[in-house]
Parts: sequence; C-alpha cells; structure tokens
Amino acid sequence: MSRWLGALVLLGLLCGALRAQGDNAPAWKREINGYGLTIEEAKKDGLNQIAEETSHFLQARRPDLPMWRPSLPFIKKNILDGPGHEGKEVRIEGVGQAKAWVYSVKAPDLVQISKLASQEQRAADASQRQAFAVECLAAVVAGLVGLRSCSIFGPGSIKW
Repeated sequence: MSRWLGALVLLGLLCGALRAQGDNAPAWKREINGYGLTIEEAKKDGLNQIAEETSHFLQARRPDLPMWRPSLPFIKKNILDGPGHEGKEVRIEGVGQAKAWVYSVKAPDLVQISKLASQEQRAADASQRQAFAVECLAAVVAGLVGLRSCSIFGPGSIKW
C-alpha cells in the first residue's frame, strides 16, 4: 500500500513540475509585425519573425526537441490566420519611415511540430550515415587502386 502511495505522490510531483515549466514558457502572440522600407520587405520580415517566434515558443515548451525552424510553406499552411494587413508606419533612427505588416497567427500545434522535428532529425541522421558510407567506400576504392599500382608488388603481381 505504501509503495502505491509513494508512486502516486511522485507522479503528482512530476505533473506539478511539468505544469509549472509550461507556465513559465512565453505565451503565444496573436499578432506578429514585420518591418521594412517597402511593404514586400515588411511581409518578408514578418514571416521571418513568425519563424523565430515559433522556434522559441517550441523550444520553451519542448526543450527535449532539437531546435526547429518552420518552413515558409508550413507557416502559410499552419500558423498564418489570414493574409495580414498593413500596419502603422514607424520611424527608425538613421533609416527614416519604415512600413509595417501585421500578421494574425494561430498557436502552433505542438504535437504536429514535434512529429515534424523528429522526422527532420531522422532524415538528417540518415543523410549523415549515407555521407559516411560514401566516404568509407571512396577510401576502400582508393586503397585498392593504390595497392594495385604499388611498386612493392610489381606490376601484374596482383591478379584481379
């Protein structure tokens, strides 16, 4: 009985710690602004800001995942809540007037992003393994060519 009670207490403490960790994570913004000398630059900056915010939001909520930056198609499909609209111009010291673009955004789906980040990590690992295999194969081939042409054995002493 005391073993079960201990396990329940431990589980309660763990859940409380996880909930507290989530409470300290930054809240998701509903609007993200981009700035530039033109509207197009402001839109691009806004999309970059969304990617940064998404990365930081995910890292704060799921530090166990590798750093992940969403692609532009992912942002357009899953995070943007409409096309956005022109914001108030701002004055930037040394630059002058800058255009602003305001994007309304939806909170990212942490489960979906966790899956995508894991898939990307597996793909990167597979790519590294393939590159290593190619390097090994090249070393073996170079060694065989060197052995074949080595003067120690003399030409024709190794029969293929």
